[in-house]
Amino acid sequence: MIKGKEYYEHLMVQYLHNNCSPQEVKELFDHIQEDSSNKLLLQQMQASFNNMLQDKQEQQPLEWSRKMQETLINKIQPQAKVVPLYKKWLPRVAAAILVVSFSVAAYQYYTKKEVQPAIQIANNNTPSLPKDILPGSDKALLTLADGTVIVLDEVKNGTVAKQGNISVNKKNGLVIYDASNASSSSAAITFNTISTPKGGQYQIVLPDGSNVWLNAASSLRFPTAFAGTQRNVELKGEGYFEIAKNAAMPFYVKVNNMEVEVLGTHFNLMAYDNEDAVKTTLLEGAVKINYGATAKTLKPGQQGKFNNTSGAINVITTDTEEAVAWKNGYFQFTNEDIKSIMRQFARWYDVEVSYEGIEKPRYFSGEISRTVSLSKALKVLELSNVKFRIDEKKIVVLF
Repeated sequence: MIKGKEYYEHLMVQYLHNNCSPQEVKELFDHIQEDSSNKLLLQQMQASFNNMLQDKQEQQPLEWSRKMQETLINKIQPQAKVVPLYKKWLPRVAAAILVVSFSVAAYQYYTKKEVQPAIQIANNNTPSLPKDILPGSDKALLTLADGTVIVLDEVKNGTVAKQGNISVNKKNGLVIYDASNASSSSAAITFNTISTPKGGQYQIVLPDGSNVWLNAASSLRFPTAFAGTQRNVELKGEGYFEIAKNAAMPFYVKVNNMEVEVLGTHFNLMAYDNEDAVKTTLLEGAVKINYGATAKTLKPGQQGKFNNTSGAINVITTDTEEAVAWKNGYFQFTNEDIKSIMRQFARWYDVEVSYEGIEKPRYFSGEISRTVSLSKALKVLELSNVKFRIDEKKIVVLF
């Protein structure tokens, strides 16, 4: 018997009220994947969800959950005909963005309140998962000039060290180098290093007042005070920089054999060893990418891609929000291939990744909160007919 739109609308309503059997959930999402307009529906539901977050602070958890359900249910009505533009890219991206499965987690991220999930996915064809893997958090090591290592996530807020006349203070995921009492005739400059493990992130205020956010598996080596005609630091991994302006002392970030020169600007620099390119994305101001005799200047909204193999620098216009999404608490993908996404997951959830079966092209678009557990993040991707298995601390991608 052919089942019509009304049947699947009923199933969606039942799903939103957590009244679907595992078989019905599978049937519902199989139907969503069969038709582009159904995939578009879930993306429209995501837009409603994002709009709803604007008044998140005025809503209590139960009221917020109720409004979330009502809005999504109201969206399950006959939709306008799909614009041909969507047909060009929908088959190549994720089948859908499952807002419902992590809407509660998103609420927790914005309100910092504990809420029990009202809706869960049940699917007999999804491999049962072992103990879930939690997302990363504020974790870092600070290595002082004498080799002393401070575990920042284990020490209390307050002054954690002295480096000459510089006070090193910690405050809730932030370490601050306070140079207010330092004199221009301070002792010799020494270097410190802050490093985040896989599953960690941290923010630091440098002695000149510049702010740096470090992503997982990253490190920044910097002087305890800036002197002379340049401010020089060294980055491994990924960092977002907001540089204090000082035209007389330009700021340089060294990454392997290349460097980024700035005066005062906001930019993201991604330079992981297991990525093909070093990506410098400019949000504000101006930066220059230097490699040997080659130099490229970026304008806001541009990204410079330094090819680690050829040494070529390619400048493109890019979505800056996607580049800094990690700093703002979520993953953002635009036609991203599965291996690139898995590298990000590996760093944030502190897991290894392997692949089984014949590899097929898989591209995804959408957003996933970095506050959700690994199993919830993977369930979003599973809507595009990619399956996963978790073996302790390893993700196995099943093609």
